[in-house]
Amino acid sequence: FTTADETSRPSSLPPNIRSIKASGKQKQTGSSFSDQKQRKITDSNKSVETNSSVQNKKSNKHTAPGRYVYEYLRINLRYVLPSIQTIQNNWSYKPYLEAEFRFNESEIHLNSIQCQYIFVSEYCSAIIPRIEYDSNLDTFNGFVTPLLEEDLLETTPQANLVNIHVIQPILDSHVNILPAATVLSAYGTDQKITAIDILKRWLMIYNQFNSKGIRVLGFSTDGDPNFTVKIPSGWTAWFFLSSSQLFLFMQDGAHVCTKIRNELNSHYLIHVYLLIEQRILPQSIAENIYLFSSQPCENVFRNARALSGIYLTRINFTISQFFKRINKLNVLTELKQFEATNSETKNYFPVPHKIKQFLTETNSQTSFNIIDLNTNNLESLIFRAYEVAQEMAISVGMSNTLIKNNRFSIEQSSQLAKHLLQANSLTESEILGVDGSTDDDLSNYDEESTDITCNDDIFGNDDLSPTTSLENLQ
Repeated sequence: FTTADETSRPSSLPPNIRSIKASGKQKQTGSSFSDQKQRKITDSNKSVETNSSVQNKKSNKHTAPGRYVYEYLRINLRYVLPSIQTIQNNWSYKPYLEAEFRFNESEIHLNSIQCQYIFVSEYCSAIIPRIEYDSNLDTFNGFVTPLLEEDLLETTPQANLVNIHVIQPILDSHVNILPAATVLSAYGTDQKITAIDILKRWLMIYNQFNSKGIRVLGFSTDGDPNFTVKIPSGWTAWFFLSSSQLFLFMQDGAHVCTKIRNELNSHYLIHVYLLIEQRILPQSIAENIYLFSSQPCENVFRNARALSGIYLTRINFTISQFFKRINKLNVLTELKQFEATNSETKNYFPVPHKIKQFLTETNSQTSFNIIDLNTNNLESLIFRAYEVAQEMAISVGMSNTLIKNNRFSIEQSSQLAKHLLQANSLTESEILGVDGSTDDDLSNYDEESTDITCNDDIFGNDDLSPTTSLENLQ
């Protein structure tokens, strides 16, 4: 060691010794510089040598929290996370656009998980009405769709609701982890539309997926007033579902208790049962029947509002903010789906211990027993249900009146149902044009495209011939 006084004093060594000492220091400095440079090159090579799975995880970590959070993590985790430029060069992502249906992206996602069946749901939620310009996509967000005029600010109102379409994959094989639902499209609206517009939109979605080899099993919505249809008086007693259906409709199981008079679910479930028996649908769909609802839409809105900061008092969002949040939700969904099938370097998401224990017990108790789905089992279920109904009638004192009027046994009730279907013949036919329909065609819907024939004399002529619906029922 040398002190400050020694370094400040002039050296008393001969000139030749001083030159030898200086050259030695220069060589030592050069060698340390070359070693440091070589170390940087080696470290950079190590940081680049990552497989595709790790690169995918890092890309998702960049998109989910945001650019600034990722830069902060990268500064503190040296040689662990790649730069943003590297991520952008190795990973492409298409953000959501308002009123754009992502059929191609959905096809890629469904093919990656080997899924051919989906259930589509639709739901609206209130948003902050605000017109915003997206400089990255060069679009305006917040108007009511569709936008057909050029003078937007003068004629087009602001959207106070956002309507989303969500697809729920239904796998045709037995799996422990079901894939999460994804958003097909989202757009602003004021709900000034008709039921015919909604049906045409559903037919368009069905045709697009059908052309890609993906079967839409049904559609669901939650309490939309636009779906209100005036029921003819002849429909109040009986409702019969034809055996030939393009797609089916079902009410959410969460709302059945509040709307117990709705008979749509029973006909829907019986129809699905018969489709599985005829091997038109795979048997695994019977185990995922609870996914046939609009609850995935509500889950999307709930997760989007949960992405608000902990210091924010306003959890609602605008259209632009909603698109950013569902982009992050898609990244998290993709990452979870990837980790569910990844066996190399697996990442585990934090789960509360109670939920983790419940999932562990559920997976351990789950047994995929093959259920024999046939008409005989369906008939036995109906007989058992009727026996329970008879016991309830006996307990409340209604059995004597039913026996007196020959309505107590299932054979007597079946004969009454047959007689009512024969006497009250109702036929409804409608031609709905998906493409090329005009407003005049829709305005004349009630006059031209509907043909309803009702016979109010229910207990009239007994010699009426059975209708086509009755033959299907038999």
